[in-house]
Amino acid sequence: MVAAALLAAGCTRADPPQAEAEAEAAASAWRSGVYSDVSLHEETGDLLGMEIELHVGPRPSVVVATCEGQCYGGKTWPATITDREIRFTVQDSWDDQDGKPVPGDPIHYVGRLEGDVVVLTSPDLADLDERLARMEAPAPGRTVRLACGDVACG
Repeated sequence: MVAAALLAAGCTRADPPQAEAEAEAAASAWRSGVYSDVSLHEETGDLLGMEIELHVGPRPSVVVATCEGQCYGGKTWPATITDREIRFTVQDSWDDQDGKPVPGDPIHYVGRLEGDVVVLTSPDLADLDERLARMEAPAPGRTVRLACGDVACG
């Protein structure tokens, strides 16, 4: 009788479909944190690579720093996270010779999770294949400071 009452109330004993359970497990694999492959070129002192600070939740976002000699970026961009990938678009602006901001071209990124590494590619940058390792205990605000120093990013 108890089983019949539970079934009538919409409760079932069946486990959720395997595909649904796998999707939930994969989605939960994305963790907020800093993922980076930024390195220092010893001879020149240049910083090279990319870093993202990922915020998972109801409104996911990323802070992005790109380093080619020096680092730039440091702004927060909305992200879309599914069980298999993360997608976000970055459109930084640059100052022209008169100091006026000029919007750059938007760059679309697609990332997939391999363990604690985000493998990042872009349909806009054919050669991009960044492997950003999750950092243990990064300093708060690290990615913004990497791109902007001690000034606020615009």
